[in-house]
Amino acid sequence: MKLAGVIGSPIVHSKSSLIFNTIFSRLGMSAFYLSVELKPMELESFVRASADTFVGYNVTSPHKISIMKYLHSIVPEASEIGSVNLVKIDGGKPKGYNVDIAGIAAAFTNSSIDFNAKDILIAGSGGIFRTVAYYIFSNSVPASVYVMVRDRERARNDLVDYRFYSNINLVSRKDAGKRKYDVLINCTPLGTYPEIAGMPFPENLLSSASVGIDMVYNPPITEFLGAMSNNGAKIVTGRDLFIYQAMESMKILFGISVKKDEILGIMGEL
Repeated sequence: MKLAGVIGSPIVHSKSSLIFNTIFSRLGMSAFYLSVELKPMELESFVRASADTFVGYNVTSPHKISIMKYLHSIVPEASEIGSVNLVKIDGGKPKGYNVDIAGIAAAFTNSSIDFNAKDILIAGSGGIFRTVAYYIFSNSVPASVYVMVRDRERARNDLVDYRFYSNINLVSRKDAGKRKYDVLINCTPLGTYPEIAGMPFPENLLSSASVGIDMVYNPPITEFLGAMSNNGAKIVTGRDLFIYQAMESMKILFGISVKKDEILGIMGEL
């Protein structure tokens, strides 16, 4: 039997095991997908042990950046982005990929989001932020991109080698609230099931922005997106990000192609 999974902490929100195992069952595949709660201090040991037992695994918060130093190789795009969310065991050696970029591209393209000449505020500076910023700067020329973080010095140290570091402005939550933005993007886990309460941005910013984007997919409409929608803004959920990165993961790990509607059906959203 082929073994795969997703690692993260927390992991209770993930729908990956439901989707993968349903697909395996429908295709008659001898495979199983696990959800693995993994603390940071357990990461290196898991990477070593999984090389003998797993086909591969998805990676979610907080491991997308820290896992890179334990991998044998990383595909060029993931290395350039600076974030890995899929590991394939290739000849007993772990190889890193970034399939979030496929999900982000689909989500923004399907929603006809144009970042050109826009003032953008992003909450969070972790792995998914790196992928979002990579897409934005590779496909548009925004007027400005501010990144709201809790600790500017720590974020500066973490991002100093990031390809687009010179294109962003790190700000505290207090300072972020002093400006106005066209687009707000949540790249933090705030609002994720089961702790769905919480607003990633100062509330005074919600009424002036015309677009709200959330990388959280469970629940599909977070408190942040609900407030933005009530204010008449266009909203983009994390659903397409999740679905398209899952589709890409299935191709890389198992060589199977799954349609978006099939995953939507499994998620109970058709």
